[in-house]
Amino acid sequence: MVVGGGSTKSATPGAATPYGAWPSPITPESLAAGSVRITTLVADGSDLWWSETRPAAKGRTALMRRSADGTVREMTPPDANVRSRVHSYGGAAWWVQDGVCVYSDDVDFRLRRLGPGDGRPVVLTPGGPDRSSLYADGRLSADGLWFVCVRERVAGPEHVNEIVCVAADGSGQEVVVVSGADFYSDPRPSPCGRRLLWLQWNHPNMPWDGCELHVGRLEASAVSESRCVAGGLDEWIFGPAWHDGGLNWVSDGSEWSTLWALEGDPLAPGESPRRWVDLGDGEIQTAPWIFGMSRHATWPAGAAGGALAYAVARRGSGELHVTGMRSGDGPADQNSTAYRAHTSFSALRAWQGGVVALAGSPSTENEVLHVTAASEGPRVRVVYSPPALDLDDSYTPEPEPVTFPTTGGDVAHALFYRPANPACHLADRAGPPPLLVMAHGGPTGAARTSLHLGLRYWTSRGIAVVDVDYRGSTGYGRAYRRALDGGWGVTDVADCVAAARHLAACGEADADRLAIIGASAGGYAVLQALIDYDVFAAGLIRYGVTDPEALARDTHKFEKHYMDRLVGPYPQERDLYVERSPIHRVDRISCPMLVLQGDSDPVVPPEQAEALVAALEANRLPYAYLLFEGEAHGFRGSDAIVAAASAELSFLGQIFGFEPSGDISPVTVRGL
Repeated sequence: MVVGGGSTKSATPGAATPYGAWPSPITPESLAAGSVRITTLVADGSDLWWSETRPAAKGRTALMRRSADGTVREMTPPDANVRSRVHSYGGAAWWVQDGVCVYSDDVDFRLRRLGPGDGRPVVLTPGGPDRSSLYADGRLSADGLWFVCVRERVAGPEHVNEIVCVAADGSGQEVVVVSGADFYSDPRPSPCGRRLLWLQWNHPNMPWDGCELHVGRLEASAVSESRCVAGGLDEWIFGPAWHDGGLNWVSDGSEWSTLWALEGDPLAPGESPRRWVDLGDGEIQTAPWIFGMSRHATWPAGAAGGALAYAVARRGSGELHVTGMRSGDGPADQNSTAYRAHTSFSALRAWQGGVVALAGSPSTENEVLHVTAASEGPRVRVVYSPPALDLDDSYTPEPEPVTFPTTGGDVAHALFYRPANPACHLADRAGPPPLLVMAHGGPTGAARTSLHLGLRYWTSRGIAVVDVDYRGSTGYGRAYRRALDGGWGVTDVADCVAAARHLAACGEADADRLAIIGASAGGYAVLQALIDYDVFAAGLIRYGVTDPEALARDTHKFEKHYMDRLVGPYPQERDLYVERSPIHRVDRISCPMLVLQGDSDPVVPPEQAEALVAALEANRLPYAYLLFEGEAHGFRGSDAIVAAASAELSFLGQIFGFEPSGDISPVTVRGL
């Protein structure tokens, strides 16, 4: 429950600056600069490698290496863009082992090897028509001769997913070693080189609905004698990894995350797993929209028999646990060392007697953190931080977790951010501030707990924000995630509306100045909220889903049947899709809208935005529309980031009646 008050009066009261017009150091340009983010991290001996975005270079991604002496330098050529397009969302576009890096270059979608003896990157895969073969989530074999990865290739009108071995010598040889399922991820050769593990699943499941962990014998780039070790149609297996000759994985089979271990050879008869860690109210798993998510790591720790680190999402925040592991039966020691100064953890890797991870907090974006266990508590040091905006902490106070009642007698969750600016205080204002309700994407996603400059862009200007973890979000257990089944566009929307009403009733928000914003699936929630409820005065969407039926017919393979669980099987339940498609009910929208779209979006094609804008025009509803050339599902280039942020602030200023401070390019709102 959020309570009012807690503000401090300005030292020089004077005339109050209206909400929304507060001067802020967080400009659209700083959002672009602050989008230099670390997205993947790999430990290779004493070196650390990571990928770093370059918004100023049209959003390209470069590989960086920190050597043992602390020197950091860019490893890929300046024209390289390290990115994968498998499943459209990509991820895990590279890997490094013993100084040899293999990466996917978005320039031509081919794999390249970059090693100590290579004067220039060596091309490993043949060329072909645009996106005819895509690669992701690979590992070098123990002998370094093969790169074992997921390949997605075009076969007529269909995309075929397989696990392949790509020759690392540049000969262009590719061998299919696992095939037949609709999807694969996490192909991991064992340290001994004689086993291969992987995850697989089939339509209509998404990986978090149910998948299987398989292990097979790996010999001369061929897999045989495979068996299913864990998982099934209704169990989510996450993050499988080899450890001490055996393997471990995370499962949601018991409602919350359980970390399992299978010691010895997983192909040997009679081997059965044991529980390492059983979480009663937290989740290690996070929805794998991209490849390569790593939320646990193990390493030797002398006589103690090994050590384990794992990241946990709990009650809208994150923790990092470091603990010893007991051999024999029973779970790992539950009296682990918990580190909570940061609130977001990803890409966990064993390194130098501890764990290295990408860690963020409400006041810091992802930085490279090294954590080791000690009797007095965790020892923590920041190894590397990317360039960031020099921002006073008073602009970034911690969010307040909110639990509020919603439909069906249930409760939902959110993170509430009050306006925060050291020069402008709430106590100087008459009445509560405007509120922006944020609906995250997915819809199987979660509110972000690391620094979100795009969110602070609003709060530093006097607009409160609530980031809603509606039913269907990860981080609150299996039952909460499954609560959206059959209810997409209804249940999630009800929770966003309930959050707004709750905060307005508590006196934390102006009930007459409520707006809602979202991207992708979050944009769909925005549209449904504006159609089914008369609560919001404005709606803002980025590449939002306007027609679930069109999405069911035309979207990419990964999400082709995603809505079978969220809405119902298509076309059997076509009437329900039509009923929940905003494009057929645009006339019920009664407030102005801002629509932002990339013209190269493969997930939500621009035709959906064009159809929405045409309907808004036909119904004489106020709107603004911007189409960004070359941008896909998520704006990556600095020009698009700046223009989108400027348009959003200008739009909301025109609706709520304030003049934004700073050099904000105005957007034209038609029909206002």
